[in-house]
Amino acid sequence: MYPIAQIMISDPANPAFDLQTMVPEADMERVRADYTTFVSGDLSELQARMDSSLRTPETLTQLTTMREMLPEGVPAPARLINMNWRLVESTNGSRRMTELVVAYDYPDKTVLFTAAYTEQAAGVTINRMFLQPDAGSLLQTHRVGFDQLSPPHILFITLYLIIMTITVWALYSCLMTTGLKWKWAWAIFILIGIGSVSFQWSGGALTHIQPLFIRLPSAAISQMFFQSAVVHFSLPLGAVLFLLRRFKSRKAAPVTLTQDEPAT
Repeated sequence: MYPIAQIMISDPANPAFDLQTMVPEADMERVRADYTTFVSGDLSELQARMDSSLRTPETLTQLTTMREMLPEGVPAPARLINMNWRLVESTNGSRRMTELVVAYDYPDKTVLFTAAYTEQAAGVTINRMFLQPDAGSLLQTHRVGFDQLSPPHILFITLYLIIMTITVWALYSCLMTTGLKWKWAWAIFILIGIGSVSFQWSGGALTHIQPLFIRLPSAAISQMFFQSAVVHFSLPLGAVLFLLRRFKSRKAAPVTLTQDEPAT
């Protein structure tokens, strides 16, 4: 089994960007219908369409508990917040795996409803269903602020700034160097980082360490909507090699001495 395509998009701050135009309407209709079923209390109908591993009394209890967290009132139409789409090919055929996160605005709060589906020849099954009853608390939890700084935060932000400085300095030096062979190849190589370390801002802990990884660019900060910001960085191998090459070439460059002509 191996993935042959993957798309992950999230709703940015730009209100002119309509995320729902990038998602098939059938997917939106499915998640809206499932939320309506969830609100109505027909949880057995939802569980009947879930993966066989989720057709347990424990799952039904969890669904009932989540439904009790729903606020009062009638919500505004669903807003798509996040979508993760993946096409997987295996010996049993291809499968389309989709995870949608939609927001429902109630009079006093916003809830997030997450549903994950697997679509294949045999039909569509539900792999995951989750309700976040108060999106405002998530925004507060995952906000980025300097009042959250701890020694690990300071360490990893410092490493991020160092790596970004080295990369930008090397890239600027590369583009400004006249007569450099393979300049654009060097520029791309400078942006490449080897290995991967990810630091979660909200939790203040490492979440991902992978030595065999290629990152472009070598350092970045990302944050999905309603999720923690993550600081990513890698060893800026291309930038370091270029700066070392530049330093050695300058050191080895011949120095031409001029001497004043004798007076006649």
